[in-house]
Amino acid sequence: MAAVGKRPVALIAAACVQPPAAVPVAAPPAPAGQTRIWFHRPYEPFESLNLANINVNGNLFGAVANGSAVYRDVPPRHYHIAPESFGQDFNHDKDVDLAPGRQLYAPLPYSRFCDF
Repeated sequence: MAAVGKRPVALIAAACVQPPAAVPVAAPPAPAGQTRIWFHRPYEPFESLNLANINVNGNLFGAVANGSAVYRDVPPRHYHIAPESFGQDFNHDKDVDLAPGRQLYAPLPYSRFCDF
């Protein structure tokens, strides 16, 4: 009887253990002659935990989880960036011209684009 009484305490204690914190990792520099596009989705506790798919020039480019970021190194040129949507969203897509060595920071939702 005493052993059964200890199990719930152990389970409750295990439930209180915090997961390890995410460690930021520095991205390596973009290859010479390339440009980098970053997508960042700030953590929104009341938003969907589904992946946010991103289309670039009409093709699936990547997916970003809630509270994470992803980047891709691409050739410098013109890009049309849009989140995957099953409805008509206004002001969520963007046309950009990227030069070699530049980086585009595109937070989700697309409230603004930053080119640096």
